[in-house]
Formats: sequence, C-alpha cells, structure tokens
Amino acid sequence: MLEKLPISIFPIRSAESATKAVSAISGFFPLMLILINITLLFPDVIFSLSAWFISFLNFSSCYLWIFFLYVLASLKRTNIWVAVMNLLPEDSFRGYSSKLAQEDLTKKSINSTKKSRHNKLKTEMREKIRVKAA
Repeated sequence: MLEKLPISIFPIRSAESATKAVSAISGFFPLMLILINITLLFPDVIFSLSAWFISFLNFSSCYLWIFFLYVLASLKRTNIWVAVMNLLPEDSFRGYSSKLAQEDLTKKSINSTKKSRHNKLKTEMREKIRVKAA
C-alpha cells in the first residue's frame, strides 16, 4: 500500500543517494556524541555562558536542526552555510537579485551600443578610404 503513494517522505532515487544519506547520518552521530559529552563534562562552564544555556534548554531542537543542516549539506555536497542560505525564502533575495540583473542588462546594452557605433564608424572609414583610393 505504501508503494502506491505518489509522494514519499524521504525520496531516495538511487543507491548512490541512499549511501550518501547513510554516510551523512552515520557521520553526524560522533559529532552529536562529542557535543553531548561536552555538555555533560563541563556543566558549570556551559551554564555560565548564556548561548550554551539556551542551547542546553532547547536540547532536542538544537541537535535536530544541526542534524538537519548536516544531512542537507552532505547530500548536496556543499558548505553548511550554503545549506542555510538555501533554506531561506527566495523573496528575501528577489529584490537584490533583480537589481543586479537589471544592472547587468544595462551594462550589456551600453556595451552593445558602443560596439555597434564602433562597427558603424569602422565601416564608414573603410568606405571613405575606398572612395579616396578609387
């Protein structure tokens, strides 16, 4: 019955992507164990720091987000910050990217008009030289 569902929860299309997912997950567990051991070995240092205290209170959500970003970065073979940027909505970048695209278009149009004027002057000069030579 599950095979008939059109959308799967975790789509794995090939054996290669499955091995990538397994290696990403298995590579995350030592990192998580190190973080848990740090929090258990040095509780007084951690509780003195506000950022660590907040992450310790949000223990499950903090490690779930780290795990999610790690798997996403591993599957796409990118930097973890690129994975974070991919999670952000496109609307936040749309204004900036459209401005850059518009500037690029204006530069291209200016360059094309300069080239067309230059080519026109070249052909006029060649015609004048031909007329003088004849």
